Amino acid sequence: MPVVLGSQTSYLLGLENGKCSDTMSNLVVRQIDFDVDQAKFIWNPDNPSFSVLMNQITFFVVGFEKYMCRVMRDAEAHITDAAVMEEARAFRMQEAIHAQKHVRHARAL
Repeated sequence: MPVVLGSQTSYLLGLENGKCSDTMSNLVVRQIDFDVDQAKFIWNPDNPSFSVLMNQITFFVVGFEKYMCRVMRDAEAHITDAAVMEEARAFRMQEAIHAQKHVRHARAL
């Protein structure tokens, strides 16, 4: 069963049709189930310092995760082992999903 991705994720993954096999490797590519679109700035009232720290991290990791996607996509041109290629693509897919969620969280803040 294919995993269908949004256009931004497809771009980060370097996929033209936005589809990738879900049986690539042992790495489990998971969708993140947090609803961040209506996030409050202090979303953990029991530990507001943690909320602020995680909010700050959101802004930093977007660039890092996009960078990792681009690095992995560039590295794939040099990968000849099919198993390693599957792992690289699965890792890149997961990082793209993370980046998308952090962008949505940052916009909500």
